[in-house]
Amino acid sequence: MMVAMNTEQSATKVAAAEIGSKMMAPKFKGTEDELNAFVTLETLSIGVEGKHCLWKAVKTVESSYPGLAEFNIDELIARAQDQRSRIEAKRLELAPQALAHTVNA
Repeated sequence: MMVAMNTEQSATKVAAAEIGSKMMAPKFKGTEDELNAFVTLETLSIGVEGKHCLWKAVKTVESSYPGLAEFNIDELIARAQDQRSRIEAKRLELAPQALAHTVNA
């Protein structure tokens, strides 16, 4: 998509995204710590919401960049919305236990 918009890819941002992804992945592998899971879902929620906002912004310039025609921006927006709602449901499910642990700590 960046090529289609004639923008340069930042090696620093790519590396930061990779590192962030690798750091978050182990937190979803069977931990029983509700607070850790809750914080992980909070972090993911913020990231997915940012992605949703980005796709909506890209949609506003879609007609200015013919190369974007190969991407289904509406589908990307819908996927981000679906991801966000699934994360939110799980986050709210975990909230009572996770926040109770912080209050009793």
